[in-house]
Amino acid sequence: EHHHSQGGSFIDSKNTMASFQNEAELLAQLPEPKSIWQYFFEICKVPHGSNNMDGIRARLVELGREIGCETQVDAGGNIIIRKPGVEGKPGVCMQGHMDMVNQKTDASTHNFETDPIQPRIVGPLLKATDTSLGADNGIGVALGLAIMADKSLSHPPLELLITKDEEIGLIGAAQLEPGLLRSKYLINIDSEEEYALCIGCAGGFQINIDVPATRVAPTEGHVAFRLYLQGLKGGHSGCDIHLGRGNALKVLPRILLACKTPYQLVTIDGGSVHNAIPRSADAVVYVSESDAAAFRAEAEAEFAAFAHDYKDVEPAASLEITPIAAPMQPLDAASTERVLDFLNLVPYGPARMSPVVEGLVETSFTLAICKSEEGKFSCVASARSSSKRDIDYLFRQIASLTRVAGATLSERMNEYPGWAPDTTHALFHAMKETHNEVLGREPHIYAVHAGLECGLIKDKYPEMDMISIGPEIKNPHSPDEQLLIDSVPRNYNLLVGALAKLAQ
Repeated sequence: EHHHSQGGSFIDSKNTMASFQNEAELLAQLPEPKSIWQYFFEICKVPHGSNNMDGIRARLVELGREIGCETQVDAGGNIIIRKPGVEGKPGVCMQGHMDMVNQKTDASTHNFETDPIQPRIVGPLLKATDTSLGADNGIGVALGLAIMADKSLSHPPLELLITKDEEIGLIGAAQLEPGLLRSKYLINIDSEEEYALCIGCAGGFQINIDVPATRVAPTEGHVAFRLYLQGLKGGHSGCDIHLGRGNALKVLPRILLACKTPYQLVTIDGGSVHNAIPRSADAVVYVSESDAAAFRAEAEAEFAAFAHDYKDVEPAASLEITPIAAPMQPLDAASTERVLDFLNLVPYGPARMSPVVEGLVETSFTLAICKSEEGKFSCVASARSSSKRDIDYLFRQIASLTRVAGATLSERMNEYPGWAPDTTHALFHAMKETHNEVLGREPHIYAVHAGLECGLIKDKYPEMDMISIGPEIKNPHSPDEQLLIDSVPRNYNLLVGALAKLAQ
C-alpha cells in the first residue's frame, strides 16, 4: 500500500505492469520525502530502455495529470509538465530523461522488454538485481515529479521537461520543439556527483567504420577455438575514460597479435552500446590441430601479461579458450591482418587533457562495438571533446587510419554540441548560495567529459541559463550501478531551496 508523502500526491499504481517484490518494505526503509521513491518505483515498474519509450511515456503523462498539472507531449516525443508559481518571476525548467541503459550480468535472465527493475537496498546504496538500476536518470525524473506534486513549496513558474532516448545520442533533446519552453532557467538533474554543480559539457558524435574482409574455405586439419574475454569493469566512455580501464575490443586483438602461431580469424565481437566501454569480447579463430596447444599457450601468456599490468584496475578479468564449431568461414591471411591491425591501432582513451580545467579530459575516443558479418567487420565508435577544433582534428586522424586500413568511414552521426561554462547568471548564484546554506559546504564547480542534453537545449534556447546537478551515482550503465540513498533528499533540499530563492 502506498503512503501519502509530505505534501505529495497519492500515486495510483493500478495501471502499471507487475510490481516488483517488497515495495512497501523498501519504502519504509528509505528517507523522506517518500514521494521521490514512490515515483522512482513507478518508473522501475515500466520497462524503459532506450528505443522502448511508449509505455514509460504514457505512464509519466498519467502521473503528470494525476498531480493536476498541465501535461503535453511535443512533436519529438518529449513530455512537458507545467505548474504555476510566483507570478512575474523568471520560470525554471527542471529536466531529466525517461530512458535507461539496459545492462545485465552475463548470468542474469532478466527480460528488459517485460520485467520490472527490481531495486534492493545494500547498506547505504540502492542497487538493482543483476541489472543496471536506471537511477540514471529515473531518480532525476522522480525528483522533478516530487517537486511538481508538492503544493506547499514556494517557487517561480515551473516546467518539467522529460526527454526520450538520451542514452542513444540525446535524441529527445535533439528533436525538442523550439519555442515550446517558457522558462529562463534550466536545471538538468542528470549529473552523478553530489556536492557539485556542473556548468559545462563536451560535444561529440558517433561514427561507423566498416573493415572489409574476404572469407575462404577452412583448411583441412584446422580446428576452431573461441577466445572469450570477460570481467572487465567497462563503464561510461565519457565519465570513466580517464580511469585507465581495459577496453575488451582493444585487449583481445592485443592477445591475438601476440600469438606467433599461424591462425585465421573467423569473428571478433564485443560491445553493446555506443557510450559504454566494452566489458567483454569474443573471437573465433582457426588453428591447425598440431598448433593448437602452442596457440593456446601464447594467448594465455599475453593475457597473463595484461592481467598483471591491469591487476589494480581490472582484478576480475578472465580469458577462456574453448573448442567450438565455427559460425562462419575463416578470413584469408590479408583480411585477418587488416582487421586485427585496425583494431590494434584505433585510438582508445583520452587524446588530450584540458589545459584550462585541471583533471578534465578535453578530447577522447572509444571503440564501442565490433560486429562480425560475412564480408565485413562493422564497428561503432564515439568521439567527445569540449573543443570543436580538437574533435575536428580527431575525426581527420580517424579518417587517415581508415584509409590506411582500407576501411570505410561514415559521416558523423548523432552529433551534439557542447555547452560552454558560465558562472555569471542568477541561477548559478542561487544554486551556489543554497548549496552553502542547505548542505553547509562549498560545491565543486566543474565541467564534464560527456554529452549532456544542456548543449542541445541551449542550441535551441540560447537565452536560457543552465546548471546540472544530481544525486551520487556510481557505475551507471552497468549492472553495478549504485545510488547513494542519502544523497537524494539532500538533492531535493538543494532544489527546493534554490527554487524558493528564485521566487523571492
